[in-house]
Amino acid sequence: MTDEFKIELCSPPDRENLVVTIMINGEQWVELNRESDSITLEIYPRQDGQPWILGFETAMSVLFRAKDRLAERSKE
Repeated sequence: MTDEFKIELCSPPDRENLVVTIMINGEQWVELNRESDSITLEIYPRQDGQPWILGFETAMSVLFRAKDRLAERSKE
């Protein structure tokens, strides 16, 4: 099965600033936020209780793309 990643910029009501969520096959994997001076990563559990198993290079690539997207919007 190929993981389908979706990076979304959003503004949740419980956050002061924009966040980036990363979805895998329609399920939230992580959220990047900049509520402090640095970017924070929140990892969400899978709905079925199983661990996320991802290729390292793929995961890092998606995380860096999400970080760049958050950084671009934070400059505006």
